[in-house]
Amino acid sequence: MSATPDWAAMKRRLAAMRSAIERGGAPSAAETRKTLARRARDLAREERRSEATAAPIEFLEFWIGASRFGLSVAGLREAVTEFGLLPLPKAPAFVAGLINLRGQIVSVLDLRALLDLGGKADDLGRVIVLGEDDRLLGLRVDRVGAVRRVESNSVQGSVAALTGRGGTYMIGVAEDRTLLLDGRKILADQSIVLRAEKTGELS
Repeated sequence: MSATPDWAAMKRRLAAMRSAIERGGAPSAAETRKTLARRARDLAREERRSEATAAPIEFLEFWIGASRFGLSVAGLREAVTEFGLLPLPKAPAFVAGLINLRGQIVSVLDLRALLDLGGKADDLGRVIVLGEDDRLLGLRVDRVGAVRRVESNSVQGSVAALTGRGGTYMIGVAEDRTLLLDGRKILADQSIVLRAEKTGELS
């Protein structure tokens, strides 16, 4: 005598098969929630790993008036405290002049004017020298401080603290409101390269 089929179980299996076919093989709502939760946990772990491995930013702090800035140490050569600045006639307003750095003539830019900050330069200012032996560039500032370090993930990169040309040099703003500049971007800016047609004297 044959066993009586379990019609109820067969109906449940048929209903499950029909549901899967109607979904086109897509996961159920519960399965989707589990997958999304797992992906969220994976992304959180990746973000924590990225923050832990982010390299800190080292910079030389300096002041222009009451504003505190930082210049990334990449490309930084030295800070000159004593210099004889030779003004250049017919030069753009952001050109402070030339200095003789141990026998090498270096052009110096007035960073206050370059960043359109206004005001008058400090007569007892300092010159920060950037670059390598084949190309050096000086930046005249009011005061120079120490080399500092901040965690890169603490820097606000989207704050428009400077406008115009200055904004193109920005790395971001540190938590203590220090404005961080990228010296490499200043060196690479061809619009500030001194040429004969700008100064009337340089070649």
